[in-house]
Amino acid sequence: MFKDLGKGLKSYIKAISFITEHGFLKYFLYPFFIILMIFGTNYFFVKSTSGFIHDWLSGEFLNLGNADYFFSDFIKDNFGFFGGFFLTIITIIVGLIMYILLAFIGGYVVLLIMSPILAYISEKVVEVKTGEETPFIFSKFVKDVLRGVFMALRNLFMELLFMFMFFLMSFIPLIGLLSPLGVYLTTSYFYGFSFMDYSSERKGLGIGTSIRTVRKRKGMAVGLGGLFYLVMLIPFLGLFIAPFVAIISVVAATLCMEEVFEDQEKLPAVES
Repeated sequence: MFKDLGKGLKSYIKAISFITEHGFLKYFLYPFFIILMIFGTNYFFVKSTSGFIHDWLSGEFLNLGNADYFFSDFIKDNFGFFGGFFLTIITIIVGLIMYILLAFIGGYVVLLIMSPILAYISEKVVEVKTGEETPFIFSKFVKDVLRGVFMALRNLFMELLFMFMFFLMSFIPLIGLLSPLGVYLTTSYFYGFSFMDYSSERKGLGIGTSIRTVRKRKGMAVGLGGLFYLVMLIPFLGLFIAPFVAIISVVAATLCMEEVFEDQEKLPAVES
């Protein structure tokens, strides 16, 4: 496991060299659009949700139009001030909730949105390594993207189950101290799994076979996903940086998996 962990970590150095040597820097333009999409959607959601809650509180909850209770006249006369004040408070609260939510599942949001470009980049890495150009087949590309989306959702669900388990463990004396480490290793593993699965899909491995392949190389998955997860842990800036790191991660994972597949192809010859 530790050997594979080292391979996963070292592959980032190889990936950076590979990206600069083979003209992959152009793909770093895509994350700018991803960032705009994520934060534009987040801004629209926070603003519209805050406005809805504000209107509901002032209309349905406080019922200011027909209000005749203590201080209701004072609130009506100064509603411009109070309305703006409460709208600001509501916006801050909704914004914080969204920030916490994105901090928790933001990595998978990035992987879901970037699935098309990550699948494409993984394929291009193999083309450079083998020297054989793969013809673009739209139906296969769509299948690869859908596979990436499915695996990201599957990994998120599995991670949530483990998070719940570690949450329960945190209440157990002494054992609970290991929960943060368990969270880090588990999250890193599933992020790494998502990056590695693009190669499994390209090799025609079914989902079950892909799962078994990654399980045999848990250390590699942790090494590949660990850096991406560390970036996601950076307050406020994590989501800005993560789309760029995702590109490096998928290149690193593809290079690792190509070595894995090459070693597997050599096994029959060695055994004979």
